[in-house]
Amino acid sequence: MADEPNSLHLTYEEAERVAADLSRVWVGMTGLCETPKVECIADVVQRALRGARAVIAARPDQSEDAGAAAGRLNLSEKELPY
Repeated sequence: MADEPNSLHLTYEEAERVAADLSRVWVGMTGLCETPKVECIADVVQRALRGARAVIAARPDQSEDAGAAAGRLNLSEKELPY
């Protein structure tokens, strides 16, 4: 379920909260002397998530054997513990 492209979605308000956190470390992280507006950083966050969703959606299907070898379990809905 964590590999579902739709699981990487933030509302704009959530993206702004992430952006506010990034703005605190922007200068040290980027080496730039000024921090952009939180709204601009939120746009970058949304763009990065769109890119991440596209990459996840483009992953080739993996067989159960490959998943088990990588330490992943493929359970049906009935087998889930919740």
